[in-house]
Amino acid sequence: MNFKSIAVVGMMGAGKSTVAQQLATRLEWPWYDLDHVTETVAGESIPRLFAQSGETGFRRWEREALTVVAMTYPRPHVLATGGGTPLSSANQEILGQAYHVIWLDADPELLWARVADSDRPLVQHGKADFLKLAAARRPVYRQVAHMRIDVGSLSPAEIVDVILKIWPEQEGGEL
Repeated sequence: MNFKSIAVVGMMGAGKSTVAQQLATRLEWPWYDLDHVTETVAGESIPRLFAQSGETGFRRWEREALTVVAMTYPRPHVLATGGGTPLSSANQEILGQAYHVIWLDADPELLWARVADSDRPLVQHGKADFLKLAAARRPVYRQVAHMRIDVGSLSPAEIVDVILKIWPEQEGGEL
């Protein structure tokens, strides 16, 4: 059976990159991190893109990178998205057409604890803004996702186990 590729979505700190990499290894598929692809396409680091052109400019580059990955990279694959990737309707359309979307969900306080000391641009505004951002994004993740996993108490390997147990049934076949 020909499965769609898998995209992993969720807030920063949910473990998207780690889970995507481990899932791809288990499936024996390639994996890609959309942040890295965006940096390659733009020729700049994400913090620099934010500094030069703000979040709006960064999101344009991110959309271009998502299009490149979805349309030209080997299939099937696993894609770790950025936390804000599903916010635009254009990205939602790409994700819906090309991917089985898995939302890694966790309590926003736990996510904050994981990212508070990082240099991520959207963390620099502080905890209150982060928690508002998490609350605003929840409905978007819910809308775009085919599967939601509460990752709060699970290790990345346990998350992959959950995905591999549930996903084939949702896709109508076995891996």
